[in-house]
Amino acid sequence: MSYKKYLVGETDDFNVLLFPEISADIAIIRKEMHKHSHHLDPTILISFVKYHSIQTAWANANPEIAKMISSKTLPVVNMESLFSCTRDNLVFQKQLEEYIIVCFKSSTIVR
Repeated sequence: MSYKKYLVGETDDFNVLLFPEISADIAIIRKEMHKHSHHLDPTILISFVKYHSIQTAWANANPEIAKMISSKTLPVVNMESLFSCTRDNLVFQKQLEEYIIVCFKSSTIVR
């Protein structure tokens, strides 16, 4: 038997204030990408945390980043859990995806 880490209702909206660990994980990932001079397309991260999949072409073009994501060197477990717990709430998932994308498009570098 498995237990859900997050309890999210079918009609709940994503609210970043309720999930501070997601913001903290994104900040760590952005910092690591900056430290290694990598640019991470947030849709790749979303693909992995939502579907546990990275397109082969992208992984071949960016093997170091693909390895960091898939080996969970980067903190992706909370995002994976949140997507997993919201499979029945597509609005929540879309809002979470939009939040992740906005975070990665921000020009502010987390130090």
